Amino acid sequence: MKKILLTLIILPQIIFSQIDEYSVMGLPTAVTSLEMNTVTTAATGSILYNLEENKIFVFDGTNWVSTSNDNWLVNGNTGLPTTSFLGHIDDVKMEIRSNNLPLLQFGRRQTLGLTQTFPDYTNNDQPLVYINGNGNTAALQFAASGASFYKPMFFTTANGSFRLKGSTGGTDLFEIGSAGPANDGRLEFIIGDDGNEKIIFKRYDYRRGQFHREFFRVEGSNSTADSKTRFGININPQEVPIDNSYNNASTGFNTANSTLQLDGSFSTSIINTTGNLTLTEDHHTIHITGPHNITLPNANTCIGRTYILKNSTNTNRTISTYIDLANTNQPVIQRQSVLWIKSDGTNWIQINSSGTTGKIVSTDANNDIITGSDAAAFFESPIKAMGKVATNGNAIKIQGASVVRNSVGNYTVTLNNARSTDDYIIQVSIMETNNYQSSIEVKNQTNNQFTVQVNTRVNGSTTLFINDVVWYFTITDF
Repeated sequence: MKKILLTLIILPQIIFSQIDEYSVMGLPTAVTSLEMNTVTTAATGSILYNLEENKIFVFDGTNWVSTSNDNWLVNGNTGLPTTSFLGHIDDVKMEIRSNNLPLLQFGRRQTLGLTQTFPDYTNNDQPLVYINGNGNTAALQFAASGASFYKPMFFTTANGSFRLKGSTGGTDLFEIGSAGPANDGRLEFIIGDDGNEKIIFKRYDYRRGQFHREFFRVEGSNSTADSKTRFGININPQEVPIDNSYNNASTGFNTANSTLQLDGSFSTSIINTTGNLTLTEDHHTIHITGPHNITLPNANTCIGRTYILKNSTNTNRTISTYIDLANTNQPVIQRQSVLWIKSDGTNWIQINSSGTTGKIVSTDANNDIITGSDAAAFFESPIKAMGKVATNGNAIKIQGASVVRNSVGNYTVTLNNARSTDDYIIQVSIMETNNYQSSIEVKNQTNNQFTVQVNTRVNGSTTLFINDVVWYFTITDF
């Protein structure tokens, strides 16, 4: 009876340990991975052979895990082919976790649930690497052993802002990013710590060797906490070789000497009026070309703004009230004048020397008034030269010419400015003294000089003698 009972106990174990015709090396098999994954109640440590993948799998209590070297092992893999990769070959989200937080996700935009209707967020098939963080905020930091304090980092904030901050100069700080509440957003550029740190905009050029050239810079006026803002444009135009260590000093460069220093030209708007005009921030120089009135904005809305207005018409034009140089209210722009006005936050005030015009002198034909290059008018006299000449040929008084004594009674007069032709008018005369009877004649007239000869006779003599006397000349031309 005891022998029979022992046989009955041992027989089932022998039966369950038999190797069936579908087993491989005595292991249970699964025809496909789908069939294998449907088995979820196997004991931890159970082993089977996957006929579809030709691999041995071990059940870890949750999933069937391959024991071959093409799995990512927690203690690392060795001897893998270059075609190896970590990830999925089907369209499912891949995720990397720590502390059970899905810190990093990979997949198509649609697969990750990140498709939106905004521009650049609409492509369902866009391959995406998503830093999920804790689902609300995330950060990406970089190694920088040379940074003493501010290690470089991209990060997001609870209000949806995205920022980059890090080190500059080893111990200084820079930060770029968005900030602000809903519908009041801003983009910030921050530089500093405890000195005169700078924000510099440069361009790169590969010609003549690789170099940088500065566009403009923003910095403080000094290294104190109360330094003033300085903005310099084109103040360091020299070519600076590339420093691949990014450790070159800031010495040897110009600093803006004013709130704004511009080395170069600048332009502002200018328009010709075609009708009545209300000025805005779009205007600067206004040329009033017709019967057009000007309306100024309220001075308290644009403190410091300047307008230049030119009225080239022959009539005064109406403008909003401004305060002139005499500190009185003015409602007009004088005819043919230029007016500069500036807002002091309360009133528009005149800042140029005069907004009025003087009396206009006519320069019509048939008079002797002409205009100069500075818009002034002056009288152009027909008398071009005149003088009084002594007996020795020296000029006692002379204007517009010079005189030389050639010989006794013979002189040459040269005009300072040659005339267009030689038909100008010469008037000469003699100072008569004693009993001399004299005559004077003009010879050899050209467009810039002529000769004068003086003859005298004594006491009614019929003989003429060439002689030196005091004589006069006047040159007219028109």
